[in-house]
Amino acid sequence: MNKFSLDKHPKIESGFKAPENYFDNFPDLIMEKIAEEKPKKGKLFSLTTFMYAAAAVIVIALSIPFLTSNSITTIEQIDTASLENYISYQSYGSQYEVMNLIDSEDLDDMQVDLDFEDQSIENILTSNPSFENYIAE
Repeated sequence: MNKFSLDKHPKIESGFKAPENYFDNFPDLIMEKIAEEKPKKGKLFSLTTFMYAAAAVIVIALSIPFLTSNSITTIEQIDTASLENYISYQSYGSQYEVMNLIDSEDLDDMQVDLDFEDQSIENILTSNPSFENYIAE
């Protein structure tokens, strides 16, 4: 293989050349272009902004019925156990307020028939292994 030396071979010239006095005149050229350009006036509203706003209003308007329909509960949907727990833990009402709220129809609905036969009471007590606790109380 032949020895290669960079000093002995001719140098390759670059294909790029700057025009004469280019760098001397460059600042003047830039200042001329800056003086020619006028500032652009910006738009206050564009069509795309209006379209995005209209789309947002439509989405909100269509979602309102779905958001409000789930929050309404009726008295039929509330089970009695949760209603009794709520009333027992919310003790800020007095007995007089409860009496004012109850009418005669509610009182008729609350009447319970407690007429038990002696035989049914004896059957329950004898079938329960801890009937002595009930007798002692």
